[in-house]
Amino acid sequence: MASKGQPDTTGNGTVQKASPFQLLLRRMSEMATLDNTAERQSTTDADISKILTAENESEMWESDDFDSWNAAKLSGSDIEIEWFEVKKGPIDPEIQSPFIYDNAQLFLLVHSFRLTDRKADKNQNLPPVGQEFTWNTSAPRIVGKLFWMLNAGWFDANSDHGPVQVHIEGTKLSGGRSVEKLKAIEGGPITVKVMAEEPAF
Repeated sequence: MASKGQPDTTGNGTVQKASPFQLLLRRMSEMATLDNTAERQSTTDADISKILTAENESEMWESDDFDSWNAAKLSGSDIEIEWFEVKKGPIDPEIQSPFIYDNAQLFLLVHSFRLTDRKADKNQNLPPVGQEFTWNTSAPRIVGKLFWMLNAGWFDANSDHGPVQVHIEGTKLSGGRSVEKLKAIEGGPITVKVMAEEPAF
């Protein structure tokens, strides 16, 4: 489980115990790899397959639009989280994130698929149920719970917990902002067939 805190030396030489948040920041920094958005959004076999397997002209024209998912867009969704990774990049003043360490902004890339068609915004175009996709988040409550789950062994291959299935719940704030949280799915685990990549021809 998570550490209770370790000694840390302050600027004036006194010793104090690092808070759980400070320990989390250090761990995220140690796990982080450089984010290369251009590389993530470059043309790949999967992207080409998406174009070639479009079922009609309209779908073909839209098939190379890159989607950037985050917790706010996924609000209301039931998802299964397969794994996550920590990324770091330049500090973006437009993004209010508490995860700043060593002059870098830290965030998570979460690899998931949707379990149901449920979503908060009915006009939001989200990946189909069962299709694997990646979303990013630096939402403090989500990051905290994902690391608790990691510490508890939920993502281990031989975990007794079973699949990590969650509901993303958003609370609207003023100015178009929202606070996103992870909640347990009511009724227990949901079984969904994950869509595999199909050959283009």
